[in-house]
Amino acid sequence: MIEFLKYVFSDFWPWVGFIIVINITLSYIIKLINLPFKHRRIIKLGYPPEHCDADGNPYKEKEEE
Repeated sequence: MIEFLKYVFSDFWPWVGFIIVINITLSYIIKLINLPFKHRRIIKLGYPPEHCDADGNPYKEKEEE
């Protein structure tokens, strides 16, 4: 492990590659954790929400003339 850390912090480009790999891994894990919460919210509130159309855009209030 120490050899790996010495390699990563020895130069700029290995460090950048390491940060990119960590970023991809963490974003994947966060998406996996967030998915059940998103499903639960859609089941609870329905899709699309009442104030949105089928695309998810909010309705524009009609102007009275």
